[in-house]
Amino acid sequence: MSEQEEIIKLIASAYDGVGKLEAWPGILHAFTQAVGANAANFRAVDYHSLRVGLDQNLGYEEKYRKAYQDHFIKLDPYRRHLEAAQPGRLISIMEVLDPAARKRSEFYNDYEKPQGLYHGIGGVLVREAPWLILVSFIRCEAGGGYTPGERRKMGSLLPHLARAVQMHLLLEGAKRAQALAHSALDCLKLGVILVDGMGRICYVNGAAEALLRLPGGPRIEARRLTFPMAAQTTAFQKLLAGSVATGEGKGVAPGGRLRCVPIAGLGAALEIIVAPLPQESSLVESGGTQPCAAAFLSRHGQVDLPWAALAACFGLTPAEARLASKLAGGASPEEASAMLGSSIHTVRTQIKSVFAKTGTRRQGELVALLMQGVLANLETEKSR
Repeated sequence: MSEQEEIIKLIASAYDGVGKLEAWPGILHAFTQAVGANAANFRAVDYHSLRVGLDQNLGYEEKYRKAYQDHFIKLDPYRRHLEAAQPGRLISIMEVLDPAARKRSEFYNDYEKPQGLYHGIGGVLVREAPWLILVSFIRCEAGGGYTPGERRKMGSLLPHLARAVQMHLLLEGAKRAQALAHSALDCLKLGVILVDGMGRICYVNGAAEALLRLPGGPRIEARRLTFPMAAQTTAFQKLLAGSVATGEGKGVAPGGRLRCVPIAGLGAALEIIVAPLPQESSLVESGGTQPCAAAFLSRHGQVDLPWAALAACFGLTPAEARLASKLAGGASPEEASAMLGSSIHTVRTQIKSVFAKTGTRRQGELVALLMQGVLANLETEKSR
């Protein structure tokens, strides 16, 4: 195998390891062999608080790995060079430290020398304050310095290794965010279905799954929500198409409510509220797709949004927020009047004010907007 073929193979292995934590020890071993090193270290370090995160290595004794974390990180002579280094750029130990001064140091005599660590090359892979993710490939003093060919090889590989690690961290971060978001959605008693730009369902929370199992209710077929009656399916798809277009920035439809779908197994009416999703929301990243709309499923009258959160989110007065919460739960203006002990005239005046403050014109639009607030509130809670 030529040097170029070997480099291409190693680069491919690094990118193949993105999202596969279990693959990285093997990748580290292959890179170590490629440059004729005896040991290697793949480590995340916060020099300011003297913490070590990820710490995978080859050829290091466990007691020294722990000793670095407990003591030698404070003496690390490479710190200032690494903190100033550009990610993906090759660094050689022999070029950044004076060999005579190094051999007099405690770090060398009590940490490096006992392990046979002398000639080293490597660099910074990722700089994400306060962390540096570092890699180094080391061999003993008797093994001689790295040849120009070995340095050239590692110089070609290191930027790709850096990019692969960056991609891996981004993917893992997205997976964690998605898991947290889905956990938050599953805490809701409200059923939530997220739909992508093609109108396909890409996430269903636990409450929605329970409602979809009821006899006589809607079902998911070919990743789309269908209803026992064709007219219901048509009405839902019309609301959904408008919301998806808005979510993609191609329309202005606000979504709305599909009223009182009769479900025998629920013993009551099922209500479906459809709303666009803002594209900047990280809460709704799901399975590699970007949901553009959400369908909220609930038993008629079950939705009870906290009025204080609505007041803070939409600039409503306490009375307006209490009314908005009742409307979101499916109450008519007359029913809300009775629930709140207010005259129908007062309620209608407050509804006009709520519409003006939220930029909506109908109750269905208002409810869809309030449901968007449910997701926004979850994202705020998740970030705390």
